[in-house]
Amino acid sequence: SLVVFDCKGSTCLANGNDDGTITLWSMEERKLLGTLRGHSDWVRSLVVFDCKGSTCLANGNDDGTITLWSMEERKLLGTLRGHSDWVRSLVVFDC
Repeated sequence: SLVVFDCKGSTCLANGNDDGTITLWSMEERKLLGTLRGHSDWVRSLVVFDCKGSTCLANGNDDGTITLWSMEERKLLGTLRGHSDWVRSLVVFDC
């Protein structure tokens, strides 16, 4: 899966991989910005959203978890557990 988003005034792309990583790319510079590690299995779904004025990314995985990341800091914010199977899709909405 992949998602395109604004990161500090440029366009970035994040893609999920079958090795449990998420790679971050600069579209303008066409270079790798970094890799997020935190899973043992395939990253199936990605969504980018605003969380209190900063950019966050959530990803669903074959290991049955949803992981939340800060894109500015490229750091893990937390992991949601409780699914017994793959998390294939995600959607974020205001409530």
